[in-house]
Amino acid sequence: MPLIPQNPSSYEIEATCQIENLGWLLEQLPEPFGVFNHRRTGRLVEVGAYNGYTYSNIWGLTKAGWPTLLIEPMLENVIRCLAEHKNRPWVIVEPVACGEEDGNLQMFFEREGSRLAKAGEPQISVPMTTLNAVLKRHDWQPDFDVLVVDVEGGEQPVLQGFDLEHYRPKLCIIEAYGWQRDWIVNWFDKLYTVYYSDGLNVIFARRDWKT
Repeated sequence: MPLIPQNPSSYEIEATCQIENLGWLLEQLPEPFGVFNHRRTGRLVEVGAYNGYTYSNIWGLTKAGWPTLLIEPMLENVIRCLAEHKNRPWVIVEPVACGEEDGNLQMFFEREGSRLAKAGEPQISVPMTTLNAVLKRHDWQPDFDVLVVDVEGGEQPVLQGFDLEHYRPKLCIIEAYGWQRDWIVNWFDKLYTVYYSDGLNVIFARRDWKT
């Protein structure tokens, strides 16, 4: 996948991040963002963490010490996440898939990002629960700072298992393309404004925080 341009900013952005000029975008936001300051911190959740750094939108913040919950169902990727963050005790790696209910999910493993299995493809069954359940398990309090959902087309059921009005993250970075894009934008519309949008990702900012 080609590298996306990143202009210089006060944020450390992973080279494979897929949002153009993400550091600059963060600098325009209220605290805890703005010009990066090591004395500020926030809490991060990423659903579909992959290996913990490649394509990550939050890797630099995690590296800087922001408490982070990484959710990733594929065992090989979980092992890589744990290795990447082994010296960062503020990082939790949760080895589970997220959906709208408890159960099992049939996945197709791809080294560059696993996805839901299609008919006829080799399948790996992984445990699934709701994002609400994962957050409750780790006593994750509302008003956290960033939610990232990047699950290769399975974003809608992840969001259907998440109580947005209760948890109210300040910033949500959602992979939203194809048939589910309009549904995702409408789902956030009550509480959030679209801060940034491209052909792959949408960044939503909570209205009562951004203004």
